[in-house]
Amino acid sequence: IMADHVADEEFHCKERVKDHVLRSAVEQWAEVKAQLAEDALIGSGAAPCAPAASLEPPPSPVPASALVAPPEELRRVAKRYTQAIAQFRDAAVAQGTATPPALKWEAGEVLEAFGCCLETLLRMRVGACVCLLDELRDVGSRMTEATDLLGSAVGLPNIKIHAGIAVDCAKDFEKISPHNRAATRKRINRSLAVLRESETQLTRSLSPPEGSNMGVCSDEEDLDCGDSDFQELEAPQRCLIEALVCVTIALERVLQEASQACIPDKGVLAALATVGSLEAVALRATEASRAVQGLTTTALGDLEAAHFLAPLAELRAASEAMVGAGGGLEGAGTQAGTELLADLDELDAAFAAAAAAAPDASP
Repeated sequence: IMADHVADEEFHCKERVKDHVLRSAVEQWAEVKAQLAEDALIGSGAAPCAPAASLEPPPSPVPASALVAPPEELRRVAKRYTQAIAQFRDAAVAQGTATPPALKWEAGEVLEAFGCCLETLLRMRVGACVCLLDELRDVGSRMTEATDLLGSAVGLPNIKIHAGIAVDCAKDFEKISPHNRAATRKRINRSLAVLRESETQLTRSLSPPEGSNMGVCSDEEDLDCGDSDFQELEAPQRCLIEALVCVTIALERVLQEASQACIPDKGVLAALATVGSLEAVALRATEASRAVQGLTTTALGDLEAAHFLAPLAELRAASEAMVGAGGGLEGAGTQAGTELLADLDELDAAFAAAAAAAPDASP
């Protein structure tokens, strides 16, 4: 009942403050977002950006490791926004009102600090390629949403929560990648995290937890104990999951090499790889990790061929683009890339065997 009351109170309060004191932040961001998304970035002086389908983007005239924005500037701007948010929060809590004039000065401070953040994002777009531009848009969008929700929360009991969310966005702003190679590496590492999560799920399905009793429970009332949840896999499904684990591990090695190559002066691969080729790997890594997620869900579930074929094809296309002719790591002599392609062939064979062994498979 209390939760319903609070929800109803929040609804009516938001209705009262549709045009709240921080609402203009959304309008400011709309203009900046349009500029970040413009196709005319090259004409305005920004570096050529690699389209998602391109594997050989034109080289950037800005050095890949050149600072687009000094870290100290990001810290200074983020600190100003954080302080403005704290002042606004304290004043709103003290006054407990949603009347705009009561918070006019504090709101002005927030909007001015927010505007400085947007100006920094606009300056950073000059020389930014796809990965960094995506990061700028993501940070700006989340900061705008947090600022808007904070304004809507004036007079509500949860305004401190919204202020905390805005402060978290300021921390993300402070950690924006300072140059193209750093942004590319961050995107590759996100794909790596997705792959490792899928690998963990697949590996756990192959063997019971250590020390499990394989369904032997000490009490009849504990028939749903965790250890008894493990089920032995049929041979075709086990082979398929093992093959998928091998592919996932090989793909992780490829991305680990690409991630290291994003660090300037980090070995031979870093010297050979251009920011354009590394960015192509980062974009394909997103596709590959998404495909592995889909394959993992299907392999651990109903194992329907129709659900397996599409992500399998997407995974092969992305992998071949990364390590094959014209790919971002081509010519670097990576053993991991060769192993990945071989493991993909094994996965194809394992899938064919599992599909043939399915109960509804045609003779």
